[in-house]
Amino acid sequence: MLENPRHEHFAQAVAKGRSAKAAYADAYARRADSYCESAGSRLLRNDKVASRVAELQRRAVQRHDVSIYELTAELRHAIDTAKQQQRPGDIVSAAMALAKLHGLVVEKRETTNHNHTISAEAIPESADAWLKKHKPH
Repeated sequence: MLENPRHEHFAQAVAKGRSAKAAYADAYARRADSYCESAGSRLLRNDKVASRVAELQRRAVQRHDVSIYELTAELRHAIDTAKQQQRPGDIVSAAMALAKLHGLVVEKRETTNHNHTISAEAIPESADAWLKKHKPH
């Protein structure tokens, strides 16, 4: 743990995936502005802070690996049990969960983009007159 509590707060936020700018703004209770961007970048170059961020990230990876290992074992057990009980729906469900866990399946999401076109007729005359009046020469 870092001696400076603000540095520790910053390191933990960065290790969790926050940007240096946002982490600095949080740690120092500031509005996220260009100063926070440069100060956050400088703080990331501090050897003690950089080492702490790396340590926290290593710990997170170790915890993540253990949980994925455990979940994989549980899902494989569920598949084996479903096979023994001849429950094809449960086999498919567990197999899909296993595939998603390991990043083999990506869910598709529908997105809609609404583009609207405004015709010249839709512009009120007063707006058209204003544009002519204020048009750069």
